[in-house]
Amino acid sequence: MSRKVLAVLAGWLVLTVVVMAGFALGSMALGFERVLRPGSYDASPLWIAISSGITLVAALCAGVVSTLIGRGTGPARVLAAAVLVLGTGAAIAGDGRPDPPPRVEGASAREVMAALAEHGREPLVTRISNPLLGLTGILVGWASVRRRSAGASPPTP
Repeated sequence: MSRKVLAVLAGWLVLTVVVMAGFALGSMALGFERVLRPGSYDASPLWIAISSGITLVAALCAGVVSTLIGRGTGPARVLAAAVLVLGTGAAIAGDGRPDPPPRVEGASAREVMAALAEHGREPLVTRISNPLLGLTGILVGWASVRRRSAGASPPTP
């Protein structure tokens, strides 16, 4: 397998793992009462802000990893394009789920997770911002590697 292909796949894996870990840790730290709006399965403004930060950090990490493994910016550019195209496609496709019923207060974490799988919807703002945050984070990640490697090389006579 080509180093460049491996770099793109590694970047995608890093993006996925950091997002999943960030979402799991963030939702456990906040609790469902602060992640979701009261009586609803819609994300709270606090959670939207935190999840946007998680997305940006994950994309930065993915950009760094794909640039380092690929030994150049090509893989990070491919990864950024894939994130933008797939994310935009998902945003355009939309959710299509009907309005969920009111959320029962005091439900266990397991019950809320099961109901979220059935009734949860990604807010429009995140469907639009996630591809842009992913693109931005990946490009800033590879640019930081380029700057660091450019600054570390000895001056040419």
